[in-house]
Amino acid sequence: MNEFPRVLLKAKEEHEIAQGFPWVFDNEIASIKWLASDGSGVKNTPLADCPVQDGSTVEVCAHSGAFLGSGILNRRSRIAVRMIGSAHADQIMADTKAYWSKLVRNAV
Repeated sequence: MNEFPRVLLKAKEEHEIAQGFPWVFDNEIASIKWLASDGSGVKNTPLADCPVQDGSTVEVCAHSGAFLGSGILNRRSRIAVRMIGSAHADQIMADTKAYWSKLVRNAV
């Protein structure tokens, strides 16, 4: 597991995300896996109990664990994750300027 938290969807909730839907609603999330900063390892908690900060980059995975894409977390919104791409978060965050520039160029 890389440093980015993983949002695990409930069973059968991945279909829309796999087709490019840009949002993950709070009721579609089974749990969030995150790496504890105290060195105690990987934790798996419900969205409501998760200490991951709003605005954090997360990886979204199907219930089976299959990677679906990356997004930005907002625990206080009904839209809990706004998808930013189908690449792994570490690839996106390695050079955010180049990533967004490429997306804009491809969209024009």
